[in-house]
Amino acid sequence: MMELWKWRLALIIFGLVSCIQQTEGSQRTKQQPKSKTKENVVGATRPRDAKATECVNQVKANEEESASFFRKEIPETEAGKCLLACYLEGKGLIVGGKISSSGAARLAARAYPNNRVKTGNVKHILSHCGTIAGRESNNCEMAYKLADCTTTLSDKFKL
Repeated sequence: MMELWKWRLALIIFGLVSCIQQTEGSQRTKQQPKSKTKENVVGATRPRDAKATECVNQVKANEEESASFFRKEIPETEAGKCLLACYLEGKGLIVGGKISSSGAARLAARAYPNNRVKTGNVKHILSHCGTIAGRESNNCEMAYKLADCTTTLSDKFKL
């Protein structure tokens, strides 16, 4: 059951960053929870935008790490964690080696522009998980802990 929680929020938190451009002005639809196995992860993918491509090249992620990143899976390797950190830095969620509360607030507001309750829940999750992840001095570990924490809280807030 815990894996479903983790997967749901992984989809949400990773999707929040990459779906903002696609969801401007419209309510984001709820995604169905999926198993974390490669065979079942088909529908949820991160757009291959310029920042994502830049990070894949910068981190020198191998093919599996890159594919896992675009499937929005929680990274397991150091390169995968650093790839996520690079992407979150590029999207303004990690700034100067710290979780940006203003970046998190912007992200939450854009994710659910017409739903104050969900926006508030996303802000709460990002604030709580930002505090936990913010204890890390390594950006790669910080990004990993942020993703891991947010996935754990997703089911509680039904996001």
